[in-house]
Amino acid sequence: MRQTFFTFCFFALLHTAKAQLNIALAIPDSMKANAHSVIRLYEETFTVKNAGEATRKIHYIVTVLDQRGQDYATVSVFHDKHTKINDMEAVVYDAFGKQVKKVKRGDIVDVSYASGGTLFSDNKIKTADLKYANYPYTIEVTEESTTQNLLFFPTFFPQRDAKTTVENARLEIVVPNEVGLRFKAFNGIAAPVVSDNNDVKSYGWAVKNLVARTPEDLSTQYSKYGPGVMTAPVFFELENQ
Repeated sequence: MRQTFFTFCFFALLHTAKAQLNIALAIPDSMKANAHSVIRLYEETFTVKNAGEATRKIHYIVTVLDQRGQDYATVSVFHDKHTKINDMEAVVYDAFGKQVKKVKRGDIVDVSYASGGTLFSDNKIKTADLKYANYPYTIEVTEESTTQNLLFFPTFFPQRDAKTTVENARLEIVVPNEVGLRFKAFNGIAAPVVSDNNDVKSYGWAVKNLVARTPEDLSTQYSKYGPGVMTAPVFFELENQ
């Protein structure tokens, strides 16, 4: 009975904590100062199955404070013949945390994406417009995809926009030792937390409470992005070659 009670309390606390992230009015003033948007939570897990396949799960909650923060209100997920989108969900909340919109299958548009002058391409983007009339509002997005192109591992720069603040963001990469991981840290991000489980290693990076910055015109590209990390495999396969 006691275990059941504590289990109930634990999940009740989790639900309360998540609900707070959906309430724009609960954002501390320090995180709203000089900001157009606030990343309340960003979680990304990249799990490598082998040298030719990986699964990517992303969950984020962002509050749009004004019109200049509306870039986050358009959700775009890339896919091609190597990458399959398994799941894509999005919800919009008003300033008080009340759900005002939930993306349905019919709201998601699949558009072709060609670059470098290519007229015909298998590259596509699933996109959905989450804009809401009244500021501030909050969006919550969940997406999952499977890729067979392990040439590209995640790049983690939660504060690419100097006028976006970040409450909590984290990246975890789970990779077999036979694949390995290379990474390069930028702008003072802390060293990863590494755990070793038999033939698999887990690398975790986290940042929190990043306030708005003043961008420097003459700074290098990546120094403009705030703390972050670029990752890549040591060994990989493409199209099972």
